[in-house]
Amino acid sequence: MAFDALMPWWLIALLVMGAVGVTFRAYWRPLVPLSIGFQSVLVSLRLTVLFLLIFILQRPVLLKPSTDRLDAIVPILVDVSRSMRLNDANNDGHRRIDEAARLVEQVLLPSVGEVFDVEVLGFGELLTPVEPMNLRADARQSDLRGALRGVRERYRGRTVAGVIVVSDGAETGSESAMVSGAGAFPVFAIGIGRAVIERDREVLDVTVGPANLANSVVDLNASVVSHGFGKEPVEVRLLEDGRLVQLDWVTPAESGAPLPIVFRVSPKSDVATRYTVELPVDPSELTPDNNARRVLVPPSGRLRRVLLVEGAPGYDHSFLKRAWLQDDGIELDSVVLKGANDRGQNTFYIQGDTDRMPALSTGYPQHRPALFFYDAVVLANTPGDFFSPDQLNMTVDFVSKRGGGLLVFGAQAFVGRGLASTPIETILPLYLAGRTTTMAQGAVREPNTVSLTADGANHGLMRLGMTPDINQARWDAVPPLAGFVALGDPKPGASVLAHTVGAGGGLYPLIAVQRYGRGRTMVFTGEASWRWKMLLPSDDD
Repeated sequence: MAFDALMPWWLIALLVMGAVGVTFRAYWRPLVPLSIGFQSVLVSLRLTVLFLLIFILQRPVLLKPSTDRLDAIVPILVDVSRSMRLNDANNDGHRRIDEAARLVEQVLLPSVGEVFDVEVLGFGELLTPVEPMNLRADARQSDLRGALRGVRERYRGRTVAGVIVVSDGAETGSESAMVSGAGAFPVFAIGIGRAVIERDREVLDVTVGPANLANSVVDLNASVVSHGFGKEPVEVRLLEDGRLVQLDWVTPAESGAPLPIVFRVSPKSDVATRYTVELPVDPSELTPDNNARRVLVPPSGRLRRVLLVEGAPGYDHSFLKRAWLQDDGIELDSVVLKGANDRGQNTFYIQGDTDRMPALSTGYPQHRPALFFYDAVVLANTPGDFFSPDQLNMTVDFVSKRGGGLLVFGAQAFVGRGLASTPIETILPLYLAGRTTTMAQGAVREPNTVSLTADGANHGLMRLGMTPDINQARWDAVPPLAGFVALGDPKPGASVLAHTVGAGGGLYPLIAVQRYGRGRTMVFTGEASWRWKMLLPSDDD
């Protein structure tokens, strides 16, 4: 029983006293003489009617459980990720998971279970039923989005009155939970643990790209965070299969701000390599369990197949060929145009696998399977008339559809007709004509010298040193080129990795790359890049 318009107690008291006063006043001096017994009956009846009227004016209602709730359920989701092991649930140093179990067993189940059907579910990577006393914080992540999706599937056909989530708030699923289940049922969150971390250091994330070639250098990206240590520098260690290989220091801009750090590593080519990024443990930290993260890099796999086509012999070609033949991760086939025979037919010098030589007998593959066998094609001093129309279109498809790489360099590919007005021109990162002059900034540099762009300084292709400073110093030390071909501006979406300086101080694109379809293309406009090696001291590696 309840009242929909319950009056305040003082108003009820006034009405009761008023009813009593009115009744006794009416029968104090009746107009018709009445016996005491009959007068008492009339007084009782009038008081009963007045009291009943006061009762009715307060709109009494009878509360009954709604028939809609008879089948309604309230799932209680408890976070069982490893962060729930932390012992900051209260001032007594209890673990978060223990506090969550106490809250569920002593508070939520008794109160919510009086009205609704209740089920306790633990969520981490998966959603599973669990008894409160058996909660274990062993999950590697807390995927709240997946848990809410699992609730919808688990109780399909039943009424979910609401979902109670007991968690420390460290959502580590692959997707944000903010939009999951929107409008399906209300979600009520109960936080466990302190809202602010006092002192702790953590490795947030470690990622590394695949090592596509044997002995290749790849970027290992890590992110660390420091709470409660102010701007105190953080020591970051990198271990390769348990062995310390690099050590660096980073200084946070403010407490709690993520700190990115990049290591350059060379994974093993024959077996998987395990890299560990770790922070030294401070005794005052909340937990040492988050001070390290590991990532496994698989071996590079098969050899990468490269086709080198030379429109004429050249020193640059010879040095490149020699370097690629010595690379354990590359399988090289090469074709050199020697000249015409007595019948005016082109002749070629072919090196490579004997099974593939017949497809190269005309200087360039004439069928897609033969060309698409390769991962990359290098065109060195090859003009447009070297190819048939079908071969030109096939090369475009090799890049855009097969996902191959194309490198073009050498003056004969650019000067005169070259590759201009051919399908290959459309996929190159630079326009072959038309240029906006840009002057070099700062001190006047020697002509034909190389300067890295901002994109080039961070690109793996331009990496000559293990650190950015060493890399920049080595590029600053390379000797000048013998010359270069002045091409046009970069196309939209292309990246210029390096410039060279003209005689008048203007900057010209030297190395440019871009994605095209599923593949990539690159242009090198320099001449005599062998000077970068041969004009340096002999002890330079």
